[in-house]
Amino acid sequence: MLQATLLQTQGASCGLVLTLHHLVVDGVSWRVLLDELQQAGDALLSGTPITLPAEETSLHDWSATLLANLASRASEMPFWQRMLEQPLPALGERALIGNERALYQRTLLDAATSSALLNTLPQQFRATSEELLLTLLSLALRSMNGSALQRVTLESHGRAELHDHQDLARTVGWLTAEFPLLVALPDAAALNDSVRAVKSALRAVPDRGIGYAS
Repeated sequence: MLQATLLQTQGASCGLVLTLHHLVVDGVSWRVLLDELQQAGDALLSGTPITLPAEETSLHDWSATLLANLASRASEMPFWQRMLEQPLPALGERALIGNERALYQRTLLDAATSSALLNTLPQQFRATSEELLLTLLSLALRSMNGSALQRVTLESHGRAELHDHQDLARTVGWLTAEFPLLVALPDAAALNDSVRAVKSALRAVPDRGIGYAS
């Protein structure tokens, strides 16, 4: 599941390519691994011993905790059933072709728009950038299918600490949680109302969705 390849050019420079299967690493884990690789490289260059921060909670221990908490999460079942039972209209009229699994739309934002989404608008609406982006996505979906109800699948880092003695900041593994979210947009055209609806839907999700699929 791990492959390291050294790429060396005709000059003095070279590059290291690390390849890991997604089953053993997620986005947060990559930041941990790259940070430790940088620390180890700096130590080698300076001739000092390599000392890396400890992994407080292993993936094995975290998995055991999730299993031990299954019974206590039975009360979440009605919540997840409500997320999935509502039939929703299709996004568009075109059928998938061949091996297509989804219809993709890619949009690139310029620096000014990105800065507004990450800095200015969150303060104005008292919301996170995630909540604002999900609001805009929900409104765009409504413009396509005409439905006030929109269901999307979200991902979270899955590192909710269920016990005080757990610390997942440096845990390496696939801890990402995926979960469905049903957003009920208001009839009013005011953006503030839509943002509030999305904030309410997101904040009602128990433990950032780790009880649904982790």
